[in-house]
Parts: sequence; C-alpha cells; structure tokens
Amino acid sequence: GLMQRLCFVAAMAVVGAIVARGLFPVQVNDDSLPPQVVYSFAVWLLDLLDFLQSALTPPNFALVRLTTSFFHTGALYSAARLGIADSLASGPLTVDALARSVSSCQAAETCDGVASRLQRLMWALQAIGVFREEPLGIWRNTPLSEFLVGAHAHSLKDAVLALGGEQYHTFGHLHESIISGKEVFSKLHGDTVYAYLASQPSSQAAFSGSMKGLSLLGDNAAVAEGWAWSNHRHIVEIGGSTGALLRKILARFPSVEATLFDQPQVVDAAQREWITEYPDLSKRVSFVGGCFKGGQSPHCKSASSSVPRVKDAVYVFKQVIPDYSDEDVVELFAAVRQALCQGGSGSCQTTGRLVIVDRVLVPGQRFVPSQGTLYADLHKLAHFGGGERTQAAVSGLLERAGWKLVETLPTRSP
Repeated sequence: GLMQRLCFVAAMAVVGAIVARGLFPVQVNDDSLPPQVVYSFAVWLLDLLDFLQSALTPPNFALVRLTTSFFHTGALYSAARLGIADSLASGPLTVDALARSVSSCQAAETCDGVASRLQRLMWALQAIGVFREEPLGIWRNTPLSEFLVGAHAHSLKDAVLALGGEQYHTFGHLHESIISGKEVFSKLHGDTVYAYLASQPSSQAAFSGSMKGLSLLGDNAAVAEGWAWSNHRHIVEIGGSTGALLRKILARFPSVEATLFDQPQVVDAAQREWITEYPDLSKRVSFVGGCFKGGQSPHCKSASSSVPRVKDAVYVFKQVIPDYSDEDVVELFAAVRQALCQGGSGSCQTTGRLVIVDRVLVPGQRFVPSQGTLYADLHKLAHFGGGERTQAAVSGLLERAGWKLVETLPTRSP
C-alpha cells in the first residue's frame, strides 16, 4: 500500500544519503563549490527527505514541531552569547569548569547554580547535535558547535548572534508588517536597521561578521565563477560589507581592480581586515565610505550624493535591493547610471554594467531551496519594508531607471 511505498522511498533516500556522504565526504576547508552533479543530487535528496517528513508526520505533530522550532534559535543564541564553544575550543571541560569560564561567578554556591542551569542548556543542545557529553560529565565541541567558535575560519557565531538577537525579536512582529506594509524594526528598536547598527558597535560587528560567515557557505564562489568578470577592468560593489565577494573575484581574476563602497564605519573595519589578512589583494581595492540611501543615515540626502564614479565599471548589488522599496530601488539604479555616465543625463555611452546578485522569487514553489527565498522575503518585509522580487519585477524597476535587463544567469550556490 501507500505506507509500503513511502517506506521504500525513505529507505532509498537514506541509502542515497549514505552513499553521497561516502563518495563525497563533507569538508569545510574553504568556500569552494562541490561538483555540479553533487550539488544537483543534494538538492534532489533534500526535496525527497522534505517530502517524506511531510508525508510521514501527522499534521498536528508537524504543526507543534514547526511552532516550537524557536526553542533551537533561543538555545543557540544563548550558547553564542555565553561563548560556550569558545571555552571548549582549547579542550573538553566539566560543566563546573565551563560555568566558571562563561560567567563571573566566584562563590561556590553561585557557581553551582550556574553549572546546574548550564547543564540543562547543554543537554538540550546535545539533543540536536550541538556539544557532546562524555563519561564523567566532560563536555566537548562537535562538528556543529565548532562553527560557534569565534576564531573558526568559517565561524557562524556572529550569524547566530545577529539572527537570534534583534532580528529574531523583529520577526516576531511580522504580522504588523503584513497589515501595514511597512517595516517594524524601527518601532521596536528606535531607528531603521542601518541607522541602528551605526549607533550600536556590538550589533554592527555581529551583523558584518554574519555577512562574512554566511558568504562562506559558497555563494560568492558561485558568483565569481558564474560571470565573465575579467571582461571589465574595475568592479564597484555597493553595500559590500566586508567585501567577501570582491575577495573571491579578485583572487580569481588578477587583472581586475575594485572599489568597496558601504557606510563609513563598515568600510573602515573592512579595510583593516583586508590589510591584515589579505595584504596583496588589498592593493587592488579602493575603500570608499558613504551612503546610498537616506534611510541609512541622517546625513545621507540622496543615493547619488556619494556613489563612486568609475568610468565603464561593473557596479554590483549583492543582496541589497530587497532591503528597499520599489521607489528606493529605482533611485539606487538611477544613481549608478548617473555615476557611469559621469553625472550626465540623457543618452549614455558606456561599456559599464549593472549586476544584481539576488534570489529570484518564484511564487508557489515548495521545494527546499525555494523555502529560504520565501522566508527571506518575509524577513525583508519586517526589517525594511522591502522583499525579494520576481524577475519581471526587477526588470520593471530597471527600466524605470533607464536600464534594460539583458540576461539572467543561475548559479549553483547553496
């Protein structure tokens, strides 16, 4: 019957996962991409497993499981805030030693209380593969929790802090944005996202660090290999944060130079990082601080006020335009066109290009890769009043700013 067929498919999926893990062991040494066949198989397998979970789980149980998934977010955020993985990075510890490491407790009675409560958190996280308890109550990191270590080359600690902090709180008020059509972040935190970050150094550091960590999941490598960047001598990335995409492109194409443009405090931090960690690449980069939308800073009056002007350059927006309304996006696109045309109006003779690196919203798709886009769309609504867009919508905004969509290229990013 149906159950037998589902069990057979489930068995095949498990076998497929085991075979894939054996033939292509998971390694996280850099942000290089797996072979196309491996990526395609992984996407298919995720779709299959998602289907099986939906088919085999009673709907009432499934709803409870979905609703309580915030437990994981809160527990992971707490672990990151406490620096548990950092404390375990140098070796396993007892829960008592761990309690003293993550807190300022001194008195034995106080430390005992901290250790008791910390043990409960550790047990909960162990249940989902984060941390592992060994005999005699010794705790150590697992492959999952290693990415919560701040010093890890591919650390996601800042991503957990950013997503589990203000963003987590904001998304809980999504219903208000659904009704009003406006962002709700400023109501909860007193200012728009980027203005708030500019006034909160720790939150800005976590946000920038999260952009860097998430970019190492492979999308920058996919973008770098997915377009003929070497056909142009200069790339200007608008809102490039720490410049992770530019680093990948410059490393791949030695003849290309670049400009990294973002808010002054972001660019200053990025420049220090480049000079320290990527000294050779940094010689081919100009670091320019400014603003490209009034909502970012009270000192920014228009998008065209500080966008760098580089003749015949490629201007890149990577996951930027979903943060803005249609009117703001048109202003941004027009500002880039004005920069390429050296401030002129009317017809413009340039070999420069505008490249938009973003998710493409495909309404109604249920497949696993599409779920990230659908929820990112809601995330942008609550935080910025913006959202992901369909290809047709982006094309329309480009035309309003004097551009024409020439081609759309898929990438094999995760």
